[in-house]
Amino acid sequence: MASKRQVSKRDAGTVFNITNPSSISLTDMDKSVKCVSCRQFYSKYEHIPHVLPCLHSCCSSCLKKSLRHSKIICPDCQESFQHDGRDTSKFPVDTSKKHMVDLYLIKKTPTEFVCDQCKELATARCRECEEFLCLECSQAHQKTKLTKAHGVISLDKLRTAPLESFHNKPTCQLPGHEGHSLGNFCAKTTCNQPVCRLCVDSSHPESQGHVIRDINDVYVENKRLLEGYLIHLRQQSNSIKHKMSKLEEERKRVKKKDIQADEELEQYFESCTNALENRKKELKTRLQIARENNEENLTNTIVDIQKQHKRVNQACKYAEDHLSHSEAAEFLEVKDPVLQRVYTLSRKDVSKISNPVTCATQFVPRGSADDAMKSIPDVDDVIATSAFLPNTKVETNDICDGKEDSVVTITLFDNQNTLLREKGVNINVTIVDPKGKTWDAKIKDCVESYGCYKALYTPDKPGEHTANVSVCGGHLKAEGYPFYVQKSDELSLDLSEIESSRSTGEKESWISERAMSQKDPELIFPNIDFDSSRCNLQNTVSKNNQRLTNKKSCGPSSRVADHAFVNYRGTISTRPLGKTGQHYFEVQIHLFIKRQLRQELMFEIGLSRKAHIDKHYTVDCHPDAWVFCARRCSICESICLQAWHNNSKLFHTPMTDGKSPGTTFKAIYGFLLDTERQQWFLIDAKSRKCIFRFRNVDTSKPLWPAFAIYNPDLVDVTMTLRSGNGITGEPDVPIDV
Repeated sequence: MASKRQVSKRDAGTVFNITNPSSISLTDMDKSVKCVSCRQFYSKYEHIPHVLPCLHSCCSSCLKKSLRHSKIICPDCQESFQHDGRDTSKFPVDTSKKHMVDLYLIKKTPTEFVCDQCKELATARCRECEEFLCLECSQAHQKTKLTKAHGVISLDKLRTAPLESFHNKPTCQLPGHEGHSLGNFCAKTTCNQPVCRLCVDSSHPESQGHVIRDINDVYVENKRLLEGYLIHLRQQSNSIKHKMSKLEEERKRVKKKDIQADEELEQYFESCTNALENRKKELKTRLQIARENNEENLTNTIVDIQKQHKRVNQACKYAEDHLSHSEAAEFLEVKDPVLQRVYTLSRKDVSKISNPVTCATQFVPRGSADDAMKSIPDVDDVIATSAFLPNTKVETNDICDGKEDSVVTITLFDNQNTLLREKGVNINVTIVDPKGKTWDAKIKDCVESYGCYKALYTPDKPGEHTANVSVCGGHLKAEGYPFYVQKSDELSLDLSEIESSRSTGEKESWISERAMSQKDPELIFPNIDFDSSRCNLQNTVSKNNQRLTNKKSCGPSSRVADHAFVNYRGTISTRPLGKTGQHYFEVQIHLFIKRQLRQELMFEIGLSRKAHIDKHYTVDCHPDAWVFCARRCSICESICLQAWHNNSKLFHTPMTDGKSPGTTFKAIYGFLLDTERQQWFLIDAKSRKCIFRFRNVDTSKPLWPAFAIYNPDLVDVTMTLRSGNGITGEPDVPIDV
């Protein structure tokens, strides 16, 4: 019966309530206590349960059979893994399976267990020895010196006991170490295993570089780590479930559209056929009328001719007989009517009736059948695309009023997220202006040059607009895609330079060429600069609009005086970040401490609504602003990099070790805005590692990058903005941040 006491957790996603065995379904347990390949119970010797990288379990016997060359194939999910040799010991053994087998068999067949020592009917089980015992053997077991401290539990109690009642405290199995508990863990890379106290003294001494830790501490750390991963994994599961439901909805929608298209095709050609049949009937009716008219005319003409012919023949016969048989006196008696009749008939013009049919009925087609077949494709067509609508990337661009410009870029991808270059796809873009009036945008096919479609629009009103996009009749986003139209005088960038660069093919809209060539079309490197017209007079923007310092500006222009920030100690970028995609730019920081600092603010870089920026000294107090800043921290006793939102500090980490005058600090920070996931990352551009991530960033309205530098008397700060083609690398954002 020992061979029956095994269990396999077939599905890694199945979770059992081990504290309440009555809640465990035997059907679910049956799927988990047997090898999925051979359907044998897992055992301690013959069918040892091994855990594969896919987290499915397989017995040792089937595992050896699954080894093929340098690969091993999971018998459950058929996923393959690289593996050298035929040694299965590299796949860890799940020792808990045996306890689950015992629990399963006790719940299902409690009367079939026999004593592992004398083969009598078992009545109890020893947890330490993992053996079933009869009444006599259990009594002897409790009297023997070596086993009397063991936990012997009756089968009646085990039927309602939790799974922990089957667990025994593992001990070391090395020769000479038997019975010693595994209370420590060697964390050395080459070891990474539980060890007993004798193992520590003999083969894992700390003097030889072994790292010995308490096994419970390692257990708690890894348990918490796994729990943290599980939180994200469950979120991912929910996200996948949501996407699956969306895909099912999409499948139903596509199927419905296919049926509708087929019905419309049938109806169209049926109507065309009906129209042709009606035209045929009409022409045939007209042909019949014409035929009847011609027949009547011909008949009447023939009758008239026959009558005339009869008259002529009768006159000829009478005249001939009168000439042959009449005397002079007789002839002269009737000469007048005879001469009159013959003369009248002979003078009648018979040439007009010699060819009585002057116009026969004809069918005159407007063209040949070949011409009609050639014109059919121009009349109708079936528009189809392999684009997968959920993968379609739509990007909006903010523009200025009064001039036609590209406001929406549509890039099509298939269900494998592969870029499509299909021409002639039916794309419609409707623009809704601030007053609610709708306009149809002009679609430009840029598939050959840029692999996308562009919607061109000429706005006449500034403010927030919405673009509604549909591909082959399917709407991509119910609420549409917002973009912003500015007045021409609000842009600090010379529009003539943009148009010049567009005409030479150097740039398209305000996205760099590099963004168009990225493998990931979502990653965008926008061309942005410091807006010198908005810069506070306490700071200075360089002539190339790429460097900001906390040195007071001298000789401001009238334009700066009209538009410069009054309260906010900095400036913004020349345009907001887009509403879709992943937008990345970098800022190089050079900081020099001139005087002793207390808790002063040195600089901040944030994302904010434009309307909030100049309301206060900083933007970290606004609910629609997300800020990274550098401050002197009293807790860390150093300069810290901090994250703020809505007047709350969410994160801080030391940025420099020194805080005294003369300290210099240089760094390059990357900023990645993921509009789809509503997250904003701060990245160390040198190491390509994420420092902090804001969640739930509201990207429904334009977000403007804001840059500010403070306390010029205490610290010198220089910011250098890198964007567009100035970015030399791509960010590496860890998924498990």
